Amino acid sequence: GWPVEIGVTAMVTSITITFIIVLAFLARAMNVSDEARLRSEELYQKMVREVQDYSILLLDINGSIANWNAGAEKIKGYTADEIVGKNFKVFYSKTDQDNRVPEKLLQEALQNGRAADEGWRVKKDGSLFWANTALTALHDESNNVIGFSKVTHDLTEKRNAEIELEQQAALIRMVPDGIVTSSKSRKFVDLNEGAEKLFGLKREEVIGKNIDEYITLSFAPGIDFKDAFSELWKNGFWRGEIEIRNKKTGKTVNVLTSIKTLQNISGSEPGYVAIYTDLSLLRINDELKRANNYLEQLAFISA
Repeated sequence: GWPVEIGVTAMVTSITITFIIVLAFLARAMNVSDEARLRSEELYQKMVREVQDYSILLLDINGSIANWNAGAEKIKGYTADEIVGKNFKVFYSKTDQDNRVPEKLLQEALQNGRAADEGWRVKKDGSLFWANTALTALHDESNNVIGFSKVTHDLTEKRNAEIELEQQAALIRMVPDGIVTSSKSRKFVDLNEGAEKLFGLKREEVIGKNIDEYITLSFAPGIDFKDAFSELWKNGFWRGEIEIRNKKTGKTVNVLTSIKTLQNISGSEPGYVAIYTDLSLLRINDELKRANNYLEQLAFISA
């Protein structure tokens, strides 16, 4: 659809970092020398401290912050001296705190071993950022939970881009002209309300389906279908008149069509966006303009 989905890559990376944290604990149980183990743990601590794109924390069993890395300071604005010892719920809005969101996440991680969360979080200066967070329970030798690792990725830029696209999509759906995005293999990717009304289609029924299952296109005399689409893929744009017929209802409409090619409209497949304007409405508007001009001329003569 129109919105852009986010967070999958961040989640995979969060799992990877959590895995590295767990490996550090497992290193103690491996048959390695004390010197090698010490070196491994030193490198691990250095990695955690210096990673800047992710906030990597250790929480105690109650959610109090036990350590603080460079990424956490960069993302959330606190220094280690300011935040270590405080509960991680300070990163949540008052509404989330009132709804006990932090406590519910800890409880989920305690019961299931892991909890994931995505939403707006609060920085030291009060500003908000969109966070993807993974909490993982840490256990002692007796399998008792002794704390949690918390990995957070700041996805604010991607989230803002998604919101902007959602707003643009809302505007597009309000446009009276029909707007359709399709893949090069002629499958519907999306269409607005204008296209639904113009062609008698329902968006939820046609997305992912082949266009030719629902409508037929008839070009104006002298225009060949293959030539039109050859010009489209060669020049990136085509404009002309088309008659579109709904195969189910038989309804036909003549439209002025403007088509532009797009890259990666459906996964890795290119596609195109088409804007359809009802020619009957255009002709009515032309008649109204001519009538208005005539009335203005009469008024001028009368004056």
